[in-house]
Amino acid sequence: ADIEGGEIGELRVAGAGSKQFDNVSIGGSAMYLTSGGWIPVNDAQRGAADTPLALQARSASIHGGVEVAPGTQVTARFGYYKERRNVGVGAGTSTADGTTGSITAAHAIRAGELGWRVQAWFRKTDMSNLTYSVGPNRASSSPAGNQYAVPALGWGGNAALRGRFDWLDWEVGGDLRLNQGQSQEQSRYLSGAFQNGRLAGGRTLVGGLYAEGAARFDDWLLTAGVRFDEWRNYHGHIIQDVLSTGAITEDEKTPDASGSIPTARAGVRRDLGQGLFVRSAA
Repeated sequence: ADIEGGEIGELRVAGAGSKQFDNVSIGGSAMYLTSGGWIPVNDAQRGAADTPLALQARSASIHGGVEVAPGTQVTARFGYYKERRNVGVGAGTSTADGTTGSITAAHAIRAGELGWRVQAWFRKTDMSNLTYSVGPNRASSSPAGNQYAVPALGWGGNAALRGRFDWLDWEVGGDLRLNQGQSQEQSRYLSGAFQNGRLAGGRTLVGGLYAEGAARFDDWLLTAGVRFDEWRNYHGHIIQDVLSTGAITEDEKTPDASGSIPTARAGVRRDLGQGLFVRSAA
C-alpha cells in the first residue's frame, strides 16, 4: 500500500485455540506482526533525518483450568509480549516487553454454600526510548536522550467471600498491590557520547478491605459499600552522575509517605416500568 508517499510492507500472523478434557481446559494464543512503516512527514518537508515508523511485535499466552471439586475451579494464565518501534527520526527506537501471570481459585455460590475467590498475580515489564533531535531543514539528526531501561515489577493478590439471602447479596474481601520500578537514563550528548546518567524510581504499596451489599424490594434496588485503604510510597530516589568519571552530582532520597483512605457509597434505584428507571447515589 502507498500511504503518504511511503512504502509499507506488513505481515501479520495470529492464532488461538482451546481444548476441553473432561474437567480440564487448556488454551493459548500467539501473534506476530512486522511492518516496514511509513514516513509521517509530507514530501515537501521531509529530510534525511526522517525514517519510516517500522514496527515488530509479538505476543503469546497460555491458560488453563481444572475443576478440583464440584463448583470449585482453579485457573491460571501466563502471557508474554515484546515490541520494537522506530520513532521516525534518525535511529531513534522504542521497545517494550513484559510477562504477566495469575492463578485463581474460585467457588460459585450454591444453595446452602458461600461463594469465594482467591487470586495472586504478577506483571513484570521493561521499556526503552532512544530519542534523536532534528537539525536545520531536517537534514540531520543526533542523539538527544537514551532511556535504556525501565524495569518494573508489580504483584499482589485479592480474596473475596460472597453470600446470598432471600433479600440481600453481599460480599466482603480485600486486596493488596505492590509495585517497584526504576528509570535508567543517559543524557547530554556531546562529542559522540552521552555525558550524564540518571537513576530514578521507588516503590508503592496499596492494600484495602471492603464490604458491599445489594438488596431488592419489589421495584427497588438498594446498594451500599464501604472500603478502607492503606497506602505507602517509599524508597524513592534520584541519582545522577558523570558517566566518564562516575562522580555523583545528585543523590536525592524522596521522603517516604503513607496514609489511610476510607471511602463509602450508597445508591438507590426505582424501576418505573417500560424500561424506565430513576436512580440516585451518594
